[in-house]
Order: sequence, then C-alpha cells, then structure tokens
Amino acid sequence: MLRAICLTFLLFSIPGNREPRCLVHLETPEYPNLAWDARIEGQVTVSIHIAPSGKVTSALGRSGHRLLRVEAEGNVSHWIFAPGLEEDAEITYRFKLQKPEARRQSTPHVEFDLPYSVLILSNLPQLNQ
Repeated sequence: MLRAICLTFLLFSIPGNREPRCLVHLETPEYPNLAWDARIEGQVTVSIHIAPSGKVTSALGRSGHRLLRVEAEGNVSHWIFAPGLEEDAEITYRFKLQKPEARRQSTPHVEFDLPYSVLILSNLPQLNQ
C-alpha cells in the first residue's frame, strides 16, 4: 500500500533549469516482497520525463536490480510537479536492509533526500533454522 504525501512547498532543482520546480505530490515506495525475501539491496537510478502539466510521463530505470527498478519506476510515475516547462531529470532510489535480523516491518522506513534521492530501509528477513 502506498501512502500519499502532499508537499506544496518542496522545490525540486533540475540541472540546467534556471528556476527550481515545485514538487506537489509524491508517494511512499515499498520494499518489494521478492527482493526482501531474496535479501536484494541496491541503488536504482531512474530517468524521468516531466510534462508541462507536471505529471511524470515516463520513468526508465537505468541501473539496479530488476525487482528494485520496477518498484522505483512505478513509484516515481505517481509524482506530480508544478506545471512548467517540459523537462528530464534523474532520481536515485537506495534500497537497504538493516540488521539485526527481526520480524519484517509492515512498512519500511523511507527517507526522502530530495530532490534527487529516496532511501527505502527494511529489516532483514529471518533465516530459517
């Protein structure tokens, strides 16, 4: 389940753009179940295209594990920026599992280090004994 977060005053600075772009909506990403079960961690770089309306019209993972790329691409596709010029940008998602091993949290800890990165942190799965 994705939780919506509305940010009305967050400025998103895009390289080459003279004025920062306001990010008006983003959603909290999840740690993909299969990636969590397989203990897959890593960084995903996603190239996005922002339409003049502010909607993200394309999101393409350029690096990272396929399971993590799918979550990052789907998540950033729901972001909405203030209307403006048509633009391209890159967002980095960092998926990380933490120790000590414990029961899985129902919701991962997410940190938005905007404008360019998102950290998704979840507990490691327990090993079968």
